[in-house]
Amino acid sequence: MIKTHRFYCTSLPRHLLPLLIVGAMALALSGCSDDETGGSVTQIPFPEPDDITWVFSIWGSGADDVFMVGNPGFVLHYDGTDWTRTDLTEETLTSVWGTAANDVYVCGHHGVLFHYDGANWSSQDSGTEENLYDIGEGPYGDLYTVGYAATLKKRSDGSWVSTQRQAYREYPDPDDEPEDLAPADTLNFWDGIETLTVVSPYVIGGNAAVALMENNTTEFSHEWAWGEVEDQYFSLFTASTNSAVVEDNYLATATGKVLRLTTTFDGLQLVQLRNEQSIPNYPATYPSPLTDLWLDADNDVLYMTTSYGQITIMNQDGSFPETLFADSGYLSTIWGTSGTNIYAAGYGGVVLHYDGSDWTSVDVPLPEQAVKASPAHDKFGRPLR
Repeated sequence: MIKTHRFYCTSLPRHLLPLLIVGAMALALSGCSDDETGGSVTQIPFPEPDDITWVFSIWGSGADDVFMVGNPGFVLHYDGTDWTRTDLTEETLTSVWGTAANDVYVCGHHGVLFHYDGANWSSQDSGTEENLYDIGEGPYGDLYTVGYAATLKKRSDGSWVSTQRQAYREYPDPDDEPEDLAPADTLNFWDGIETLTVVSPYVIGGNAAVALMENNTTEFSHEWAWGEVEDQYFSLFTASTNSAVVEDNYLATATGKVLRLTTTFDGLQLVQLRNEQSIPNYPATYPSPLTDLWLDADNDVLYMTTSYGQITIMNQDGSFPETLFADSGYLSTIWGTSGTNIYAAGYGGVVLHYDGSDWTSVDVPLPEQAVKASPAHDKFGRPLR
């Protein structure tokens, strides 16, 4: 039976810092007491932090089959008429993705993974206890989940397995046999990448401008090619669309930029959108950190959310940026089926719906919890400092 548990934030609230300082002073003074037996210290337990209701991810197979996941460990489902809630775990759920109404995956903290067959949720062994931040179709059409400490797991023959961990930033000399030459810059995932956050059909992205792409160089045995990224300044890739069309794939960064996957003479590259004068195009909310984006491919419009509660749009080529919605809350995710049916959600369990004209609040069955005045975790469940 699936039980309902509460998830508690492990980051230290700022208002507890003075208590720590006072406690440390008390311990220090007790060691200097004139009493040879030492002074006594009364320990005051810290209050437990409030739970945080937060929607982190949205996906659906259609307008009448929409899933949302978040903290503390809940799944919301819309069947076209009603919203229902299933409490799966005490862990934060960070991402939901599927191929159909009866094939849905959810991942989250401490390696939790669940699968929905259209009737029931079942737990799967991810093979890791690291926090997982995204799940979906990746390069080669395989199903991947990624997360902290460069965790990268592939679904294979009914199990989640590790893949080859080497990625070359620079190829060895093509005239030399790969086994006879140590690459000039070989990075193992565990040593060279701290966090992977994005799964898309062509790129698995992460912090420090990491972009792992499928390797089409058959003379080398490693599984991944190190993708070319225009913005190399440690921007964190926070979102992507999910399309088999190369130029319908985008990545958003924590610095408020949008990068588009582009085919060049050297292969696939992630480049910033530019106008005819080669001047970069930015969202109307730049430099607000972008937390998610969704492409309305029928109308060639990108929809984006920010950590400052904004919803902004721009054309696929980066032109005509406009802010549609602005609020003081933290918006984490956006997804839709068309330009007249879009959902956005985030901190405090806020859920918004767009009908093509207006953004309205949606009443969903969230857990009854106290909400902090400021978020304690970002979209991917990492503590905010």
